[in-house]
Amino acid sequence: MNLQSVANLNKMSLHVLIERVESGHFMASMPELVDCVAWAETR
Repeated sequence: MNLQSVANLNKMSLHVLIERVESGHFMASMPELVDCVAWAETR
């Protein structure tokens, strides 16, 4: 990857969806990155 590609990556816009799930934990996901999901006890 050249430096120009890295610079363009920094301008990428992503949406983060934060939801409270049944267990009371939080789940964060990014619709643009299908398999990118995080789970946590706090937001």
